[in-house]
Amino acid sequence: MAGESAAAFEKRLRREGNWDEFAHRWSTGRIGLAKKERSALHKQLKAAYPPPAKQSAPPKPPKPSILLVPLSSFKRHQTGVGHAVQWAAQNIDNEDVTPGDSLGPLSWTVLSWARLSPDLFWTSLYGKMVRPRSKQVEEVDDKTPAILKLIDDLKREYLPSA
Repeated sequence: MAGESAAAFEKRLRREGNWDEFAHRWSTGRIGLAKKERSALHKQLKAAYPPPAKQSAPPKPPKPSILLVPLSSFKRHQTGVGHAVQWAAQNIDNEDVTPGDSLGPLSWTVLSWARLSPDLFWTSLYGKMVRPRSKQVEEVDDKTPAILKLIDDLKREYLPSA
């Protein structure tokens, strides 16, 4: 075929398992032919072994993107970063959630980003923003008895006994 070198043609036929057949037909068919007739036979034989039709790769699905929405779509407009991250984590797999359901633009943006990069969201953002650090938990646990005692003292002092 035009555009395919002799070496590439041979390599392809060998790969396809057709080389021996082609070589046999060529070597036996050209006996006693003039140069011009041999050239025509060679073209005819090459045409009998066309390259396979190129198959195009299936189209890639579109990559999701952050959905930009007008500010009027939001029923609420402010939220803290921690609440936005928690809300996004709760709704990352909820296909029915809308901007109006969100806590505000920040939570919608965090959700959109979390859907684009879930691994990064869970490891770098959610893991650091939402889970308390063990040191913070220890500090609260250390103060709990004192807080409970203070509550009991305030109850006795300010609440009439029943």
